[in-house]
Amino acid sequence: MKITSIKMLRNLFIFGGALSLIFSISAFADSDKESRHEKHMEKMFSKMDTDGDGKISKQEAQAAATARFDKVDANKDGYVTKDEAAAAAKEMKKKHQHSDD
Repeated sequence: MKITSIKMLRNLFIFGGALSLIFSISAFADSDKESRHEKHMEKMFSKMDTDGDGKISKQEAQAAATARFDKVDANKDGYVTKDEAAAAAKEMKKKHQHSDD
């Protein structure tokens, strides 16, 4: 994979995370789940807003995307394989199932 492809993948993580943050609140109809989801989104927003100004800058979003990329890149070779992405998705699903209990 070329450097350009890695940059494109990182940008995809950035935009995917941002879209998820923006649109995910409306995805929950149950008020209890919605409340927990809103708290989770607030926590995620605060974590990304590293300077605390109430906005996420491009640099803050890129830093968050890089951190997510690095977390998914299990063998730290600078690439995310389909297997690594699948394992990360499975782990995230597992984590969210436990938080819904």
